[in-house]
Amino acid sequence: MKYLIFVIALMPVVSLAAEGYLCSMGFEAVQRAVNNMNNSEQVSLLAKDKVYQELKMKLGFCLTDCEGEKFKYCDSVAKDFESK
Repeated sequence: MKYLIFVIALMPVVSLAAEGYLCSMGFEAVQRAVNNMNNSEQVSLLAKDKVYQELKMKLGFCLTDCEGEKFKYCDSVAKDFESK
């Protein structure tokens, strides 16, 4: 009975955590990578390689943990990433 009360008490907290830390971390990292690549006229091959490696991982967080407009943004970046 104690466990049932504990689970019921935690249900509102779990439902409020739909977009949590991984969404924020992934979304912000994707935005930063896109801005860095768009604002640089010439980027070294090493920088591109590293950014794309990190971008792939962060896109995973964003696509699995975000919803709505954040998901749409990350999905569009993923489509651009696939085409390159």
